Amino acid sequence: MVSTIYTFVQLASTRLQRFKEIAELLETDVLKFKKLYEIRWLSLGRCLVTIIRNYEPLVVFLSQEAADGDPVAQGLYEQLTSYKYCGLLHLLADVVLVTNHLSKIFQFRDVCFNAVRSALNDAKDTLEGFRNIAWTHLAESLRQYELNGAYKNSVIVMNGRNCGLQQQQRQFENLRNQLITDLINNLNRRFPQVDIIDAMKKSLSTGEQQSDTMGCE
Repeated sequence: MVSTIYTFVQLASTRLQRFKEIAELLETDVLKFKKLYEIRWLSLGRCLVTIIRNYEPLVVFLSQEAADGDPVAQGLYEQLTSYKYCGLLHLLADVVLVTNHLSKIFQFRDVCFNAVRSALNDAKDTLEGFRNIAWTHLAESLRQYELNGAYKNSVIVMNGRNCGLQQQQRQFENLRNQLITDLINNLNRRFPQVDIIDAMKKSLSTGEQQSDTMGCE
């Protein structure tokens, strides 16, 4: 969905102009849609935040394009205005805040192993908390929906054939829990009990000691 929005709006000059005109009518400041680079972990966060910031004019724009018979616009509109996909969009924006922070720590030139250990544990604890606690983006979307059944003036519908509110909520919660489980399991596989960090620390310490003794024989 993220890449499709970028291609459909940002890379088509006529559609981009119509989108900007709608944003101007709504008196809404918009951000340039970002391209998602699969090999650049940090790009996903910027893409998601841009979609959330542009949500209101984007949904209005897509509804008009869909009314003119565009199937891509119809598909995107249905996704963005469904309880499940709207929730996942905002949940991912919160999750990426955590994973991107962890990624940046690993990119430090002078990495501190104690900081890495602490950051890993904090990240897993925070992600675990996402099962029951809605963070910044998700909390705001749920707050608006519970208030009036809409998000940024766009009605959130129960898309899905014969699928009511409770079933959509269950689907979202199942996907939410599965996503958190997969992320934590992935971190545990990469850093089993963070023993690898201790091993790296010992390895570097041994290497430094050997370097210090070279030439002393």
